[in-house]
Order: sequence, then structure tokens, then C-alpha cells
Amino acid sequence: MNEYSQAKGAPYRRVSEGNRLNIISSNPVEWNVEEVCNWFASQPRLADLAPFIKMHCLDGHILLNYVSNTVLRDELGITAFGQRVRLLEALEALKWKSSIDRHGK
Repeated sequence: MNEYSQAKGAPYRRVSEGNRLNIISSNPVEWNVEEVCNWFASQPRLADLAPFIKMHCLDGHILLNYVSNTVLRDELGITAFGQRVRLLEALEALKWKSSIDRHGK
């Protein structure tokens, strides 16, 4: 079975350990906190930030619309500049990819 599969009209599903399915919407803005944490966990250089995301209840809407360098530093307490840059670059890539997926290439 592929890591990702999609039933007709259903969101993508990611198969995790133990054959448990985590539903991941194809639109990151619609992700709940758990889905955002799953995405962070799947990003090698961001996986250690997943607890911050969960602790601050960041869903996809908040993550993609309100997270900035200042928010990461002052509100979430992520003081390492390099870590903030990596996170912001990953968010921009995610926004770009989801825009392409929704509007075609």
C-alpha cells in the first residue's frame, strides 16, 4: 500500500505505524491541530517543533494565515533564528504547493 492513498472524493489519508490512518485534508488551511502536528513530524528539520504546535493549538488556518517571525519568537518562544527561518520557508513552500494543487499547474 502507498503511504498516501485517496478514495474517490475523500481527503488524502496517511498510513502511520500500526496501520492507523490519520486523515490529512488536501487543503492545509483545513487541517486540525493533529494534522498540523503530523505535517511537522513529517518534516525532518521541523519535527521537534510539533509539541509547540500542539501546546499552542495551531490549526492549519492559524498556521498559514497568522504565523510570522515575530509570532514564532515572541508568542511561541522559538528563539533560534535558523529554526524560525526553516519553519517560515517550509510554510511558504506548503502555501505554494497547496495553491498549485487547488488551481492546477
